[in-house]
Amino acid sequence: MGYTYKVIPFQGKVKPKQGPDVVAAQLESAIGQMSENGWEFVEVATVYIEVKPGRIGSLLGRDSDYIRYDQIVFRRAA
Repeated sequence: MGYTYKVIPFQGKVKPKQGPDVVAAQLESAIGQMSENGWEFVEVATVYIEVKPGRIGSLLGRDSDYIRYDQIVFRRAA
């Protein structure tokens, strides 16, 4: 049996003095919404995206930056 996969970006948001429990609730909510639509949670994956410097940055000798993004991976039977 094959699967169809769906990947959605996830970025938790907290206000000052809030902790990881707030982000956990946000992640739980995102997983719950997708599961209501028939998607099975697989994992939270980290992806790094290379951002190259612009022309001026290149002239100044800047290196590429790497930005971390979390992605939630889901699947369901094809």
